[in-house]
Amino acid sequence: MPKDTFYNLDQEKRERIINAAMDEFSENSYEVSSINQIVKHSNIAKGSFYQYFENKEDVYKYIIEICGEIKNEYIKRVLNRAEYMNFYDKLHEVFRAMVTFSDDNPKVADIINRLYRIDDIEFRNEIEESSKINSLDLIEELVEEGQNNNEIKRSMDPKFLASFLYNASIFMIDHREGQGVLYDIDEMVNEVLKIVSSGIKPTPRNKGFMNLL
Repeated sequence: MPKDTFYNLDQEKRERIINAAMDEFSENSYEVSSINQIVKHSNIAKGSFYQYFENKEDVYKYIIEICGEIKNEYIKRVLNRAEYMNFYDKLHEVFRAMVTFSDDNPKVADIINRLYRIDDIEFRNEIEESSKINSLDLIEELVEEGQNNNEIKRSMDPKFLASFLYNASIFMIDHREGQGVLYDIDEMVNEVLKIVSSGIKPTPRNKGFMNLL
């Protein structure tokens, strides 16, 4: 995280450094990204950089935290608009927001996507957990609210269900990217919601009706 000297800078200079770092991490993998490029495009001396951050890992963690805050605020705004909806309608809006987030925030989405491609799994998991970038807490709150309203089985572990739903959203993001921007997002979300609410077992036929045939 930044040193106190970074927070003591004027806002314009801080934003210039943040923007330069976001550009670098959105255009390159963590391994390839360069402090030299960050200082060049933020117009500061390299020595000054080390007065603000310890190293590349330090500034990267800070940028990831910013991206996590942007993503979570995006989803919170969706949830606020869906305040009076039932659980499944809210989940539809959250799923849709997570799929379309990259359309509205392409640079942030690129940084997040590159995080998941870091080869060092331990480092990647550490950053993902500390930054809360995966929005699991928001989804878990939604699940617990649904349980309190008797819209979901109370016997289900909310953490497990939240993780399942989050990974369902990751699948939809990947699937949509493979289909192109003209793909019907709502149709895809509705299909996933059918699986979540009804499962994949076929509906049993009405035996009384069958006996009349």
